[in-house]
Amino acid sequence: TSMGARMYSWSLAWQSFQESPWVGLGGKERLRRLKEAGLGAPDPERAQLALVRKLGHVHNQYLHSAMDGGLFGLAATLAVVAGLGAAAFALRRADPVASRQMEGVLLLHATAGLTNVNLAHNYYAVMLSLAVAVILAGSGARSRRLPQPA
Repeated sequence: TSMGARMYSWSLAWQSFQESPWVGLGGKERLRRLKEAGLGAPDPERAQLALVRKLGHVHNQYLHSAMDGGLFGLAATLAVVAGLGAAAFALRRADPVASRQMEGVLLLHATAGLTNVNLAHNYYAVMLSLAVAVILAGSGARSRRLPQPA
């Protein structure tokens, strides 16, 4: 099943991360391991892992980054989450509406990464950037309309 393939790929990513926790194994090795999943196993297991062999990523942004880039890759992925959190916090006083909007984007981004590798899809990074830009542009437009304190 699709869920079974994801669970297998998550386990594969975790085991791979444990092999090389600092710098990871890289994208080519990830692809090789996915494409060869179960090939040396008995027929029933090999058949069950056919769906895994069609995958290009492990369907978890955090495990994907850890497998490919180790702790450094994971830190880069978490930096995006931290940046969204910092932006939401910074907007708190100046524009509470924009702050809540940024919190919403943060929540969606952080949770969607649990079951998909969002940044592996070209459109996702564009949409994330546009969502943040629209929030910041709206905040700027609102701040220019508000009376400034004396």
